[in-house]
Amino acid sequence: MTGLTTWCTALLLTLGSPVAAAAAASHAPFGHGTHAFRKLLNDLHLAALTEADALAADPAATVLIVLGMVDVLDRLPLKLDQFLEKGGAVLVASDRDWPPSWTLPNVLGLVLDSRFVESSRNYRNLPACPLVRDIPGSQPPLFNKLVLATNRPSFLQPLPKNRLAALARFARGSMVVPRISSPTDLPTPLPGGAVFAVGGEWGSGRILVLADHSIFINDMMLAFDNDNFEFAYQCVGWLSAGGRRTRVLFYEEGQIMPTFDVDLREAGLGPPLPPIQELLPWAFRLGRELEKEGLVGRINAALDRLEREDAIRSGLFGDISGDAWLRVGLTVASLAAAIWGLWRLSRARFRRPTKATDLAACLAASPRPVAEQRLRAMIRDDNLAEPARNLARQVLADLGHTAEAAPRVQVIGGWRQRRRLRRQLDRLWRLAWGQPTPVSRDDFTALLRQADDLRAAANHGTLRLG
Repeated sequence: MTGLTTWCTALLLTLGSPVAAAAAASHAPFGHGTHAFRKLLNDLHLAALTEADALAADPAATVLIVLGMVDVLDRLPLKLDQFLEKGGAVLVASDRDWPPSWTLPNVLGLVLDSRFVESSRNYRNLPACPLVRDIPGSQPPLFNKLVLATNRPSFLQPLPKNRLAALARFARGSMVVPRISSPTDLPTPLPGGAVFAVGGEWGSGRILVLADHSIFINDMMLAFDNDNFEFAYQCVGWLSAGGRRTRVLFYEEGQIMPTFDVDLREAGLGPPLPPIQELLPWAFRLGRELEKEGLVGRINAALDRLEREDAIRSGLFGDISGDAWLRVGLTVASLAAAIWGLWRLSRARFRRPTKATDLAACLAASPRPVAEQRLRAMIRDDNLAEPARNLARQVLADLGHTAEAAPRVQVIGGWRQRRRLRRQLDRLWRLAWGQPTPVSRDDFTALLRQADDLRAAANHGTLRLG
């Protein structure tokens, strides 16, 4: 590995380090915001309330959303149960501790355990981002067959006086880790009865409680390889009763969000740094290209001279000669050129349609509803994996198979027909329940034809699923 390539790699490792991540978090990056969620509320013509006192004016027409800090529930003009009894709707999503004196444990009969859940059934091979699944037969069916990605979630434990239905849970074998752990702390099994979400009707109102608020951040909602956007859409539709409730009081980390008319171009939108494992090959390619152009040798020689003379440290902390200053200037210019090369290479070579900023840029540039823009972005990127997965699950359901396990197939006919139908059904099941894979427009068109073939075979009695 050449010196410049080593430097490029070191630069990327520095940018991906916990120190850099902490510095970025302090500036509230776009990916951690809720701009997409609020824009969805705006597109559904829901009006933002600007003060808590407005909550009591017309509870039956109001939705209360609390993300993150939930102590605001103790400072509302109406008690939570009164608000619900008068027809209000509530969404509470948080992974924070609930002291026993708070409203939620006493009124709802719930306890939130703030330890983190990890699972082997996770999002993007990240154990700290477990996927949650619906509980069959639960009402309302907000989680039905959705791939909902979490981010360091906690879990709920219903108390005997709880009157809400469990709606979603973590996969079997999930583990619990302390929020602040030491090297001697070991993961423990998730307690029995622990769930991710509860909800249901409460008097004339509705309530939904989730053990993670990160499911609604931009990084999660704007990704193409999960169903967080669809989940948010279903939640808002259920809580608003299809448009009967038109007002929303939105708390994010204890602060009221006074408007849902989000202009993403003014939200500090910028492309986030891709994962380090994707950037390392990128740095190696840059080093090889610069090496071909003969720049590596000259830059390495300058760096070697400066290292021997300790010029950079001396220039920062002591006196150095004019020649050394010249070499320092040359080095800074060379490093700037390398950074410029990384930027150019990223624009020319790096394409990742699943990044949040691809869709976010589309949202910022168009006045169309967010759901339509999402579909247009998928068509633009020629990646219809999401509608393909939904279609595959629908076709399997039409054929009588709703489980995630591979179906048992019975085909009547010649060997060619049996082989063709089995291959089509295998592809359909992998699209429905396997790892997300890109699906082009041509592939989606072919999938529609295959779906028609499978339905026709089932109607003719030549295909049966066990």
